[in-house]
Amino acid sequence: MDEMDWLKRTPIVSLLLMAAIAAVPFLLDRDQEAVDAAFESAQFEAREYIAENPRLGVDRRGALTLGVEWLAELRETQALSGSQGEIELPARMLARAQARLDGLIDAANAERMHAEPAWRLGVLDRRSPPTNLFAHAFVHENVFGAILAIGMLFLAGFALERVWGSAMFGLFALATIPAVAQLYLALDASSGIPWSGGSGLVAAILGAYCIRGLGGTFTIPGWVIAPVWLGLDLFVVRGLSIDQLGAMPWATVFSAFGLGALVAGGLKLANLEGRFADKANQGKSESNPILTRAARLSSDGDPYHAFDLLQAAWRDNPADEQVAEAFYGTAVEIDQ
Repeated sequence: MDEMDWLKRTPIVSLLLMAAIAAVPFLLDRDQEAVDAAFESAQFEAREYIAENPRLGVDRRGALTLGVEWLAELRETQALSGSQGEIELPARMLARAQARLDGLIDAANAERMHAEPAWRLGVLDRRSPPTNLFAHAFVHENVFGAILAIGMLFLAGFALERVWGSAMFGLFALATIPAVAQLYLALDASSGIPWSGGSGLVAAILGAYCIRGLGGTFTIPGWVIAPVWLGLDLFVVRGLSIDQLGAMPWATVFSAFGLGALVAGGLKLANLEGRFADKANQGKSESNPILTRAARLSSDGDPYHAFDLLQAAWRDNPADEQVAEAFYGTAVEIDQ
């Protein structure tokens, strides 16, 4: 039946991924001004404390919470001013002051986690919740990231899912999302910036799209889409300039692209697509006595008898697509 064929050609997995990416910002909607104000207040308190106690140490996460540039300027100012006016604290008091600063930074970081979904649901380090290995792919720092991910799923995801089938594409996406998160933890987590958004999934899809599209399978070649996506992700979504390209998690992005290419190449070499197609064709070619008899009746000029036979078979097993298609065709033939 035409309706069933249309359903089979529909890229269901890509559509579900697009719907999830589009829906998450609305599910996370909150009074952004209030939560931002709470974070800024906690951050200000921590900054004031370290400005009064410049000898205290700050780790990488603390620097990100306080602001890397702000902390660098503070350290530079303190270095230029020297140690004049500073009081050497006893070791016990210094430890107490350090614990106080750590507590203020933890409080500010907790407010940031509440204010910024990318920090709360993204993948930061090995302490990130296991659920974040999946959730991070649907949380974007800005609307441009979500739009770009949806656009790439529309261009490359649709095409790849139609040639692979929804089952194979769904397994690919389901495995790729946590796999890319693990790649980030292994390769780029030292940056201290949470990994979130659909960049990893999109990079893997584009890697597979490029390999599967060799030979002109797709209308738009992968070597055209991939650099356009990378440029938009760099300069529009992340807002980086030429002198800030080092902030891009290059190792994760290229590893994700390579992972997708490797999977597509493996499927092609193993001819798994062909095997799935052969099984489908074998299932369709199996002879059904009812279909054979109905076809003979129609060819003998008795479509009404064939209609009655197919109708009974369809009522016995409505899930049999072959019977349903033959029943529909015979019904159209006799105008029923």
